[in-house]
Amino acid sequence: MNETNLLIYLSGWLGVSLILVGFSLNVLVKRFTSESKTFLIVNFLGASLLVANSYFSELYHYTLLNAFWATVAVVGLIKNHATDNADAKQ
Repeated sequence: MNETNLLIYLSGWLGVSLILVGFSLNVLVKRFTSESKTFLIVNFLGASLLVANSYFSELYHYTLLNAFWATVAVVGLIKNHATDNADAKQ
């Protein structure tokens, strides 16, 4: 396995790990809420790594799924930021 393939392989495992940890901490332990910045950042990072992994592995249906997942996380972060700014102005 060359260096590039190893990075692609590891990005998949790290991405899956981030999403599973975030989801588990949200659902099972109630450590995060689904609106928390930490939860959204973990999901964005995990999904972004999976986008790279699935794209370079030519699994384009998973690329689309994870790109959507990452986009939803970004929209959540933007909404979260806008809410924080509105609360700060009051």
